[in-house]
Amino acid sequence: MRRASTYVGVGGWPPAAMAMVASGLALTAAAAYAKLTGSDPPMSLGLLAVVASAYAGGQGAGLLAVIFTAVGSAWFVFHVSQAPDAVGHWLAAIGGGLAVSWASGRLHAHAARQREARDRAEQALEGEIASRERHVEATRRSSEVLFELAFNASPVAKCITNVATGEYVAVNEAYERLVGYDRDELVGHSSRELGILRPGVREELVRMLVDARTVRALDIDVRTKGGETRRLLTNAELIRIGGVEHMLVASVDITERLVAEAKARERDARFCQLAESVREVFYLYDRETEELLYCNHAYEQIWGQPLAELYERPTSWIDSVHPDDRDRARAMWAHDPAQPYAGSYRILAPDGGVRWIEARHFPVHDPDGKVVRVAGIADDVTERRRLEDQLAQGQKLESVGLLAGGVAHDFNNVLTIVLTCAELLRREAGDAQRELVDDILQAVTRATSLTRQLLVFSRRDVVEPRVLDLNAQVVDAEKMLRRLIGEDVVLATALAPVLGRVRIDPNQLMQALMNLVVNARDAMPRGGNLTISTSDVIEDDHRCAVIRVTDTGEGMSPEVQARVFEPFYTTKAPGRGTGMGLSVTHGIVHQAGGTIGLESAVGAGTTFTICLPCVADASGESSTDHPAIELGGGDTALVVEDADDVRKATARALEACGFRVLAASCAADGLALLARHPEIRVLITDVVMPGMDGRELAEEAARLAPSLSIVFTSGYTDDAILRHGVARKEVAFVQKPFTPAVLVRKVREVLDRAA
Repeated sequence: MRRASTYVGVGGWPPAAMAMVASGLALTAAAAYAKLTGSDPPMSLGLLAVVASAYAGGQGAGLLAVIFTAVGSAWFVFHVSQAPDAVGHWLAAIGGGLAVSWASGRLHAHAARQREARDRAEQALEGEIASRERHVEATRRSSEVLFELAFNASPVAKCITNVATGEYVAVNEAYERLVGYDRDELVGHSSRELGILRPGVREELVRMLVDARTVRALDIDVRTKGGETRRLLTNAELIRIGGVEHMLVASVDITERLVAEAKARERDARFCQLAESVREVFYLYDRETEELLYCNHAYEQIWGQPLAELYERPTSWIDSVHPDDRDRARAMWAHDPAQPYAGSYRILAPDGGVRWIEARHFPVHDPDGKVVRVAGIADDVTERRRLEDQLAQGQKLESVGLLAGGVAHDFNNVLTIVLTCAELLRREAGDAQRELVDDILQAVTRATSLTRQLLVFSRRDVVEPRVLDLNAQVVDAEKMLRRLIGEDVVLATALAPVLGRVRIDPNQLMQALMNLVVNARDAMPRGGNLTISTSDVIEDDHRCAVIRVTDTGEGMSPEVQARVFEPFYTTKAPGRGTGMGLSVTHGIVHQAGGTIGLESAVGAGTTFTICLPCVADASGESSTDHPAIELGGGDTALVVEDADDVRKATARALEACGFRVLAASCAADGLALLARHPEIRVLITDVVMPGMDGRELAEEAARLAPSLSIVFTSGYTDDAILRHGVARKEVAFVQKPFTPAVLVRKVREVLDRAA
């Protein structure tokens, strides 16, 4: 394409040639016109030649055309036409040609510039189109390269399959690793052929894609080349390749994640099972956000408040705290979370009861050591506190019991002296003096009963079952029981006229009656009626004697009745009871072979019924108040007793019964006498003595004299005797205070047994 500023003519001809051709054509046309018409050629032919030359070759060609046309016209006029005005025609041709040439040149230059601008625009457009085409092609090739790189290098397993045939078109390395097949084994084959998908899975996936064009987060199981089943999280979409629909699938193996999630769920379930099964309140609290993260349902059981309220307002638990302990509970809650803390407080339960809570909380640190949470435990220790109080009360009673046992021991020694001397006086006294002695013996008997009561209170009496008349026991206990119940309780007895005898320790029977009467008194805080009755019944073809203790008190609910005989169970206020009375009574009755039951209703009073089996033969029991004293027959007895007055009284009693008595104040002196007097047949020794005790003395004496009979005496309790190694059933034992008759009877028993 030529430039607008350079005129090269049409077809590459120079401007002069163009002017000559144009002028020649114009002259030829003029000559032909003059020849044919016989007139001068028109000026327009010369002008037409100039215009054509100027337009085709520019201003230069136009000027040449003027010159050639003018010269040619002048020549034509002079030689052809011989016109008289040839000079005028020539000048007119030159002027007109110059004007036309100039005008045509300007027009041609303008047209050339337009053509040049159009050509440049076309060239620029053609370059831009070519550049865009090159860019699009480069972009396409770059996209394909990037897609191929991304497809193959992606850690996500990807594959492209033909929708119609199901054949793999492309797979990446991640997909190969996932299913265990190489690319060559996959491409050109379908998942159905290789057994990668279960039947129907791919068809369902295609159906979903046809409906929605894309599928997101679908769980699919695949079977690998090694036969392992893996769970995949799959995305899929339809794409077109070469006008054919394909399916692009991207999958992530979530098998391990599902296993980990299952383990986490199992761990969480175990944690919840643990947290929900413990009886303590367990909670986790975020101090920064003041959010309760977790609390188990034990809170609802102990506090009696819904968990939803606690989650909504984590400090709502303080509302249930006893007003006297609320400040302490708030201070505990506001305690520095970085330091462990433990404290106790009381809460008011919805049922009106008071519960003791022991709370502890511990800091929970993040990996940097910062305290981020607080873990806490709150335990209902009401029962433990009650048992601790009962233990403290029991320890107090134990101390009192030890004191009572010690007092009873010393008092029994004194009573032994009085009782022995009174019995000896009664033997020799006349009728007038015997009445005085009987008064002394009666007073001693009452004092002995008092010591028995002390031992019953301390639970340290020696168990010695005897055949008893229940009516007589109730009559004997009535005066003492009246002093226990107070003036606002009316005590009445209803005794059966005929009642079988039972075998039971009288002191334990007294203890059982005392426990039941005291229990009845406490059930009647505003007074009432208390009745002790006896009767005979036949149960299972056996005759039984029954004692009933009935009160008009508050009564007991079925729940209380179910636990009333449990050790340490009590419904009384702290300090009012130990919870041992009825359990001890239950043990006493069952030890005697009997049963105990109760009938009660709230507001209608309570009746306790003790049923004891009657003995078939009571002939072996003596009810004589003052049995006859048996003679010793001149046998020698050794008395070892650390208390001087008791030793003397015992010696007098034995001498009065015909024994020859040797006495010693300690075990060492007793062994010395035993070595010097082989005629000693029986040893009467106290159990508890300073230095060598009675058991050790008996063992040494048995080595010196194997045939020696031994009788133990003690004013202490059965526990003290056992601590010194004397088993009640294996040896002869007489508890102080004793009468001469009782002592001599026991001595005669061991002597007769040895003989």
